Amino acid sequence: MADRLFVAVIGSRNSGKSTTWNSLFGHEVRTGKEPRRLWLDDEGHTAEVFLISGSNEERKKYAAEVLADVDCRIVLCSVQYVEEAFESTWNHIFTEGFAIYAQWLNPGHDGEEHWDRLGLVNILLQNDALISIRDGRAGTERLRYRVEELRQFIHGWASARGLVV
Repeated sequence: MADRLFVAVIGSRNSGKSTTWNSLFGHEVRTGKEPRRLWLDDEGHTAEVFLISGSNEERKKYAAEVLADVDCRIVLCSVQYVEEAFESTWNHIFTEGFAIYAQWLNPGHDGEEHWDRLGLVNILLQNDALISIRDGRAGTERLRYRVEELRQFIHGWASARGLVV
């Protein structure tokens, strides 16, 4: 059983990745230098998470660099749906043995002929990832649904490992 969790929100530019994180935290958030607390329920339970809000690919940074000095077992990360993501993010996450939960926003809505031209789904599944596909352009109700889905997954994973306070 993996002892670190990588929660990815995957999508093309402007697909709703940052909106997802902002909604999850209840306010605008950016990548920090330190872990932060994420509220998991109405009872006040929290878990410590590290957030990479802007994708490593857009910021021209590698996950290995960003996470080098991070001592946090749950990492939340925006990941651009581009080939460079394999070098900048995915290969590091696979090598480090993270458990992976990926929420992919709007696959196939970026003008591409094939919805998964990079073969990302097969690669993630080969690395035991759980994948959900959601509409990042839908209204407020769908945003709440996909954010709650993330929150519940993180809560369950963290609870099973004694990380919820």
